[in-house]
Amino acid sequence: MSLSALRLTLYIMGLLIVLVGGITTFFGIHTTAQVFAPLADVLLGDTRPVDHFAHPDVDSEMRFYSVIFMAYGLVILHTAANLKVYMDRVPALILVFFVGGAARALTHIYVGNPHGLFDILMTIELGAPVLIYILYRRAQKRLF
Repeated sequence: MSLSALRLTLYIMGLLIVLVGGITTFFGIHTTAQVFAPLADVLLGDTRPVDHFAHPDVDSEMRFYSVIFMAYGLVILHTAANLKVYMDRVPALILVFFVGGAARALTHIYVGNPHGLFDILMTIELGAPVLIYILYRRAQKRLF
């Protein structure tokens, strides 16, 4: 059961990452932010506009990074599909996600409070790896 739960969680995570990366690559960061910003309104009451992504420099940079993000998601999907073989990848994969979320905290420290959407993302990026690590440890105990 633990291995199945871990595999399913990794599939969901990988698919979402590839989806968000693909939307950003093909439609741009401004459109991506406009699609997901209403979550911050519903969950946090943050109704501030997310319109500062329309600058060509930001769009170009984010499209570049979104391809790398998609590749990361594909590695997660490959790991999930071959979990018994690549089980040792899981800690490193979730550590990358966690450190990315922790890096968002630097924005609060050095620049100021971003739109609530980014607080939601940071919460997911800090929380999901902890839950996945618990699933990983349980699956690991059953396999070895």
